[in-house]
Amino acid sequence: MIARHLHYLLVALLVARPGAFGATPGDLLRRAEEADKNVDYRGIKTATVAFGGRNAVATMKVIHLKPDKTRTIYFAPALLAGIIVIQDGSDGWKYCPKTEVWEPIGQCAMRCADVVRREALRNYDVRLVGTERVAGREAYVIHALPRCGGEAAHRMWVDRQCYLVIGTQTLTGSGAVVRSSRYASLQINPPDIDPSLFEVRGKIKPAATRASSPGFKVMKPSYVPSGYRLVATGYLSLNGCSCAHLQFANGVNTISIFQHKACKQMPPRKIESKVTNVLTWARGGMQFTIMGDLPRPELQKIADSTK
Repeated sequence: MIARHLHYLLVALLVARPGAFGATPGDLLRRAEEADKNVDYRGIKTATVAFGGRNAVATMKVIHLKPDKTRTIYFAPALLAGIIVIQDGSDGWKYCPKTEVWEPIGQCAMRCADVVRREALRNYDVRLVGTERVAGREAYVIHALPRCGGEAAHRMWVDRQCYLVIGTQTLTGSGAVVRSSRYASLQINPPDIDPSLFEVRGKIKPAATRASSPGFKVMKPSYVPSGYRLVATGYLSLNGCSCAHLQFANGVNTISIFQHKACKQMPPRKIESKVTNVLTWARGGMQFTIMGDLPRPELQKIADSTK
């Protein structure tokens, strides 16, 4: 049963007229998908992250140089403070202050909640419902209600000038916010971004060279919910173990499947998390973890089909 405030939200969506704002949801999503390629920016951002089996609010500085260079420096929480992530095209690197070492990361790890794709129009009822100010800037407010029952709803704030996604929320069916991101301050096209900020300087982890294969057959699900497609495949090292990461998306929401060699068989079990639903299991000598903002029965169907 839809919560009362979600009922009122749905009514507002149905009566909202896109023409009143001088733009349509389709136009905004297409421009938001390309925004990073067209603008430089620098800002302070907060975002909900899955950390230690619970949700935590991370604070970070984001510096972007068009078309595809981004540097993210984490300030909080304390266990993330000092971590730096650099994305340079298809290459990604993470710096750990404890070891003072850089290590490569896959494309899956670089994708974030602010990534919006135009296929969301096929999988969500996307409505432009108004404007609000975020980080001192005027932004369009977009609501995306899932066409398939049980999935999370989303809110997005898209900058009216440059079409960057500058705020997001993921909501449960009862309207509770389980994940969010938002810029507290933002500069568009600052003239003093130094290109050297996106260079990896210092010690690089020798064993963490980019791999074309994890050294085992990667298993894929034969079932994913309607509207999802495979958008990224990456290989990474977790605690010295080679791991494959498959990422599926429907334009707004993502599903991640991690797999690596296991030491024993185990049935699927759920991991409690306030941020997302998680299942982990072992089969055929492999350890799997699947996570996403989907009902647990849907995750179970994906898990059962992964062979």
